Amino acid sequence: EIVQILGHVGDARAVAPLLNLLQTLDDENDKYGHLRAAIVETLGAIGDRRALPALCQLEQGASLDTPKLMRYTKWAIGQVMK
Repeated sequence: EIVQILGHVGDARAVAPLLNLLQTLDDENDKYGHLRAAIVETLGAIGDRRALPALCQLEQGASLDTPKLMRYTKWAIGQVMK
């Protein structure tokens, strides 16, 4: 919920901490990708280009077990590229 609130606020100061958190998550500690999807959605809502490398890397490495994460990642990349 906190991650979603940060997205609604849209403060770019949240980008670096969100990217750091995103780097600590994988299929083992975020099995279905729900937390990563929330982070990715927030990064897309903020729209800061600093998130683009991490989003692209995530898009390439996401597993088929996390379709929601893939959808949100594609959306977030589009938002950041605007």
